[in-house]
Amino acid sequence: MNVVYVLFKQKPKSRTRIGKTKNGRIYLFTPRQHQPYERAIKEAAKRQCRECMTCPISVDIVFQSPKKLRGDLDNYVKCVLDALQGVAFKNDRQIDKLTAFRRKGDDYLTKVVVKKTKIFNY
Repeated sequence: MNVVYVLFKQKPKSRTRIGKTKNGRIYLFTPRQHQPYERAIKEAAKRQCRECMTCPISVDIVFQSPKKLRGDLDNYVKCVLDALQGVAFKNDRQIDKLTAFRRKGDDYLTKVVVKKTKIFNY
């Protein structure tokens, strides 16, 4: 089991945008506003994770903030999962169960728990 605590103001992952160069070439980019938050998660995970899991996993995420978080919850989740990929788990395709919620608190805190999933026979 890997548990990661991040004390940093949360930023949702932005949609990919289309840009155009002076030559008229079209390119795709993601705005940089979420990158400091994603970098903080990755650094915290490198310090706090015991292993990079390769088995089926479940991920529980809690976003705590003194103010109401703006934006869709799934965009916050995308930012966390992208940062943890390759550190807490090998690939986000391993996720069998995902739980996320936001709550009001005194500080900015993101708590992530990554656990091995029990195999179910359907």
